[in-house]
Amino acid sequence: MEDDSRVWDAGLVLDGLLEAALERWGIEGEARARLHRYAEMLSRQLRVRRLSGARDAAEIVAHVEEGLAAAELGRALAGSGTWVDVGSGGGLPGLVVAATWPGRVVLVEPRGRRADFLELASLRMGVEVEVLRGRLEPRGWVGEAEGLAEQEIAVASARAVFAPEEWLARVRNMRNIEWCSVHTRPGWTPGPAWVSGGWREVSAWRVEFVRRDPAAT
Repeated sequence: MEDDSRVWDAGLVLDGLLEAALERWGIEGEARARLHRYAEMLSRQLRVRRLSGARDAAEIVAHVEEGLAAAELGRALAGSGTWVDVGSGGGLPGLVVAATWPGRVVLVEPRGRRADFLELASLRMGVEVEVLRGRLEPRGWVGEAEGLAEQEIAVASARAVFAPEEWLARVRNMRNIEWCSVHTRPGWTPGPAWVSGGWREVSAWRVEFVRRDPAAT
């Protein structure tokens, strides 16, 4: 059993770091409260299961900031619409996006326990999301996600699921997707088939939005 004082101290550190980050990103009101609830849940779950690669409060906050960067770019480029997060795992960036995104959010996750966590976390955060138990394979959407092939998608994201090149290869022929969010290192380029809409750099990572170049064959 964990020492209560250590858990309390860790919670205070997380709250302080997250509050400073939310201030930097201009997050206010209910969205701020939602993200505090989410970070607390994620921190607790990370002590009993591996829902993300984060190992401490600073890494949790860095991951949240990546999600905020993605949401900011999405609002600037797409405005609203359906956001689909593939391989949501512990909710990064999907649940972070859901805290501020004005449109529909769909979380695609094949693993049952992680999908259960996404549903519970969204309820406690007070955000509406759809959790689909499925995945994106080279041949397309499978499982509960099959119906996404027929829906207009404003933004599709996938963090720590595929290498950037593989991610773009899987969605290249999906004409129903407007923007793809790519989580990568600074200096990465999307290749000639894609046009960049912009990026934000957070810590050692870059969040970049790209879409197909209509002139590319």
